Amino acid sequence: MIAASDEADTEARDLVTDFREAYEGALNSKDYSKIDPYLLKGGHAAKDLKEYIGDLKDTAYDYNFTLTEVNDVTKKSDVEMEVITREKFVFTNHLDETVNYDREKVYTLKLDGDDLKIEYIDYVETNRDKE
Repeated sequence: MIAASDEADTEARDLVTDFREAYEGALNSKDYSKIDPYLLKGGHAAKDLKEYIGDLKDTAYDYNFTLTEVNDVTKKSDVEMEVITREKFVFTNHLDETVNYDREKVYTLKLDGDDLKIEYIDYVETNRDKE
């Protein structure tokens, strides 16, 4: 059961920010195992990200994460929380063209034993600016 507390909020915030750091490394090294510990086994996010990173294996892309801002944490039930973020990153493709991304996301976290895990990531809004 998730307690309604500052500790639970901090745990949820830390999970998402730590995941983002690991995700940048996973994308650039094309190594899903770097984010696997953060994701709920069999969850929507795990399935989608495993496929996405697998599709990158023969590409020459670079991801540079520049901002992960947690804007809100909400307890939805005894076993579920939502974390709203604003995230910025620079994507560089194989032609050395860059695109700046600014996204708002909602992470759905579920209790898995004693640990929170990411079950679902909702991409609420995405803004892109080509350089």
